[in-house]
Order: sequence, then C-alpha cells, then structure tokens
Amino acid sequence: MPKVSVIIPTYNYGKYIEKAIDSVLAQTYKDFEIIVVDDGSTDNTREIIETRYKDKVRYFYQENKGAPVARNKGIKESMGEYLVFLDADDWLMPMALLSRLEYLKKHSDCGWVYGACYYYDEYGRDVTERFHLYPFAYRNRREGNILGHMLLGELIHTPAVMINRDLLLDVGGFDITLPCLQDYELWLRVADQSPVGFIDECNVVVVTHEGSISQSGTDGYRTRLRIMRQAEIMYPEVVRTLGHKWQRNFAKVIAERGRHMTIEGDVSGGRRLLLEAIKKDPFYPRHFLGYVKTLLYFE
Repeated sequence: MPKVSVIIPTYNYGKYIEKAIDSVLAQTYKDFEIIVVDDGSTDNTREIIETRYKDKVRYFYQENKGAPVARNKGIKESMGEYLVFLDADDWLMPMALLSRLEYLKKHSDCGWVYGACYYYDEYGRDVTERFHLYPFAYRNRREGNILGHMLLGELIHTPAVMINRDLLLDVGGFDITLPCLQDYELWLRVADQSPVGFIDECNVVVVTHEGSISQSGTDGYRTRLRIMRQAEIMYPEVVRTLGHKWQRNFAKVIAERGRHMTIEGDVSGGRRLLLEAIKKDPFYPRHFLGYVKTLLYFE
C-alpha cells in the first residue's frame, strides 16, 4: 500500500497535465500513487495518460460533474495514508512530499500540514510577489488551532496541503453542493477537528490563469455568505471568542453580497442585506452609504 496518494482532478487540461504528473514522478520520496480523475475531458487527456503514463497512474474517467466530485472520487479510490490534491495545471517541487511527510511523522498531534506556493502565470513567469499572492496564513505562519483565523478569511491553498486520509474521511470530503470555495469550507471543518502544522518553505507551484486569482461574481459572493451563516451554527464558541472581529468581517461579506445583488437588479434583496450588515456592524460607514445608494435605485 502506498504511503501517499496524489490526487489530480482534470478537465480538458491535456496541455498541462504532463508537467503535473512528471513533477510527482520526480519526487525524492517514492512511496506514492498518482490518481488522475478525468472529469469528462474531450481533449487528448486520455490519450496522454494511456500512451505515456499507463503503468504509472491510476486513471478514472467520469462524466463532467465538477472538481469537487472528481476530488471526492479520488479520495474514495485512494489507498494512501496521506493525501495530496494537485490540480492538473500545477506542479510540485522535488521535496514537496518528503518535507510534509516528515513533519507529520514528527508531529503526531497534527492531522494535516501545509506550506506556501509559488504562483506562476501560464507563460511561466513568477507573479507571486507582484500580485501579493502568498496565502494570508503563510504570511502569518499560522499553525496549531487556526479555525478562528480562517473564519476571518485567512486562506490555505489546497495543493500546499498534505492530510491524513482518515481525518479527511471523518469530516466528509468536499461539499459538492457549493458552486465554489469548496476547499475553503472543507479546511474549516478540518481545522475544527485537528491542529495544523506549518512548513516554512515553498515547494508547490500554482499556475494562475485569467480570472483564477480570486473568486468573484454571483457564485463567489453567495457562497461566501452561505459558508459564514453556516459557520455561526457549526462553530458558535469560536465565533463568540472572535467577538467584534467576527461581526465586522461577517458584516462586510453580507454588504458585498447586498451591493452585488443591487447591481444585478435585485434592489430590495440588496437593501435587506445592507440593512443586516448595518445591524451587525453599525459603526462602519460604508454599509450606510451602500444602503443609501439602494434608495436611489428604481425597481
């Protein structure tokens, strides 16, 4: 049985996937399996796998259902004690598996560990510093119990994580009902169950494409608000401990969703959310300004 399972979900990323797989095969640590879950690709992905990697990866094809479903399929099929999720357009530095595995062996109290990432554009240029893309949690070197920090918006990038498979199964995998931010919501549940370790190094490369740096638009605003409403129910003690920091952060998310709804034409819905934001954080003037602006719209 392999010690580590590297799960690669892909959809029409044949032009990238060879580099992702080759980066795993080049790891200094060799006790791993590679699981590729093809989420309905119509390009040459299957041909690449069958001609170049037939005996080196476990390949599963499914109808197009989205990355969370593909990742959950990879979890189900995995045999490793630890799991790593690598997107098909990203790649690992040679020490990525070994450094994380050694940390988890030395820190048995931690069920998962993360480091940071380099961010490249699709032309191979390093854009990490230019776009300030180090995850917040990396800049602050968060470790241990980080649920409170994550509830305030600090992020852990999924390819930077190695996690105990049993821990991930215990919390239930990726929520396929969310249109986006499934990894953020998952890591909240994991952080509620286990302290996390931190490795002060970058050995994962994330390739950013146009529009991939942040979640925006209707799905992003709606999903973030849904996750935060759910968090108040799931983590009440942590929310109470955060106090005004939580209220202010929550109010900002509510207000952003309200402003976006107003722009989309749902003025009454946007106004209602902006009023809710004011009640949660009455000393933040931008919410009042947003509410007043809704009064100038005609439905």
